[in-house]
Formats: sequence, structure tokens, C-alpha cells
Amino acid sequence: MSEFIERIRKIEGIDCDKGVALCAGNEKVYEKALGMLYEKIPVMAAAMREHYASDFKTYVIEIHGMKSSLANVGADGLSKKALDLEVAGKAENMTFSDANFEPFLKELTAFGEEVAAAYSSCSNTSKTAGYLEFLKSELARLRQAIEDYEFDTADAVFENLAPFDFGAEWNGKLAKMKQLADAFDMDEVAELIDV
Repeated sequence: MSEFIERIRKIEGIDCDKGVALCAGNEKVYEKALGMLYEKIPVMAAAMREHYASDFKTYVIEIHGMKSSLANVGADGLSKKALDLEVAGKAENMTFSDANFEPFLKELTAFGEEVAAAYSSCSNTSKTAGYLEFLKSELARLRQAIEDYEFDTADAVFENLAPFDFGAEWNGKLAKMKQLADAFDMDEVAELIDV
């Protein structure tokens, strides 16, 4: 069993054995499925939040998709909560939806961050040790790119940093920044840059 699967087993609410079984028993496919899911969570969370307020039918379709994605990796608890929100949405039960949507998003986001941290920490084994001065200079470039709305430059910064291991704390922070940047949440990325 891989180091990644061992780390995922420690995340509450996920059944790795079921997830691997759903991926034809192939751990590499399961790892890839989890990687795609954690990258998708910030984007989908932002879309669901937006559509919850402005286009409820689209929100119901999105919560259905998230339910299926979660079930496919063995995150049954979150998948069940998404199902409950989907059923409530189809029934236009706003009392249930209003009470449970934001807590679901918070739990979903936390889950995505845990998977991202596990993914990041396991993918660093072949990385070169990064230097703090290089990290600082790249984060300064990232901050400037955000201020100037130069998103291609921001992507280039993440590509420049990807081959290096800056330690667990910074690797986790960089993974979260990348997730947020992929969801175009640049204000949150800027808040995480505190070098």
C-alpha cells in the first residue's frame, strides 16, 4: 500500500478500501481520482455558492455531481450530505437547504484541504530542497501578479515552485494557494502570502 493511501486512511469520513474497489482495485487510479477531486472542490464550491443564490436549478445539478464524485472515492458521509441537499433542492425545501448548505461547503472544503495536504506531502519525495530566498522572491512575484491581474504570471510562479520541497508547512500552504488560484480566488491567495 502506498504512502499516499496510508495518509488518506487517516482522513475522517473516507473509506479507502471502497474507493480503491470503485477504481477497479487500482490504487494509482484511485490516487488520480482523489487528485482530480481535490482540484475540483474549490471550483465547484465557488460555483455552488454562486448558483445557490442566483440559479437554484443549476445548483441542484452541481450538488448532484459533487455527490457522485464524493461517492466514487469512498467519501460516503459527505456524499450522503450532498444527497440530502440534492433531495431538498429538488423539493425546494429551503429550510433544510439554508440550514445545511454552508456547513456542507465548510466540511467539503476542509476535506479537500486534507486530501491536498496528503497529496502534496507524498509527492515531495523526489523533489529538490527549496531555498527560502527563492520561495520569498517567487511569492513576491505572485503577490505582484495578483495585484496586476496577471494570472499567467501567477501560473508561472506555481510552475516554478512545483519541483521544490519547502517543508511540510509551506508545501501545504502552496498546495492550498494553487487550489485557490485555480478557483480564481486571488484575494484568499494574497492573504496566505505572509513571508
